Amino acid sequence: MASPPPPPSSSIAKGGDGIITTLHPDIIRALILTRLDGPDLASTACVSSYLRSLSTEENLWRDICCSTWPSLDHPRLKQVISTFPYGHRSFFSESFPFPNPQPPKPNVRGSLALATELISAVDIYYHGNPIYSKVVEMETSSSWFLSTPFRLNLLGVDNPAPRSPIKYGSSNDDTWLKHLEENLSSSWIIVDPTREKAVNMSSKRAVSV
Repeated sequence: MASPPPPPSSSIAKGGDGIITTLHPDIIRALILTRLDGPDLASTACVSSYLRSLSTEENLWRDICCSTWPSLDHPRLKQVISTFPYGHRSFFSESFPFPNPQPPKPNVRGSLALATELISAVDIYYHGNPIYSKVVEMETSSSWFLSTPFRLNLLGVDNPAPRSPIKYGSSNDDTWLKHLEENLSSSWIIVDPTREKAVNMSSKRAVSV
């Protein structure tokens, strides 16, 4: 006759923390949580109440957001993100990786007015490494915004060149352009500072070069 299954362990009964609670919180933060990317950190926060308390700290999410999108180091964006319900954690959940396909919930504030201002945070990557960042603040009531295609001119007379020059061995223009199309990627996040919302508008790969 088979023996009955063992009773649940105390670690499971207490929510699954188990031996992890014997580690000092500073060790978990410094040696484990700081090595995780955003999706993994979010998953870790779902394991137990103890790990959730450590995995939702603002500094962890701020570091992840700023390493993913260097443009967030801009002073205005720092101020705006600080007003989000859960700071950088809220920003990450809305901006990574693409818009939520679920229907929007009714506006609890009762206002359907269009945003008066939008902030664009743009980052360009080569081989996955950021090479250029730009932040643009736009007034949605301006004639330029109302009459111009929804685009950003990243480079111009008053704009600096990418901080990391791209080096490639081919002198053939067609080969060079094909290489850029295959290896350049982008992130374009639109932030509504009034509603404390963000959405990722990225096409990921370069549409054309």
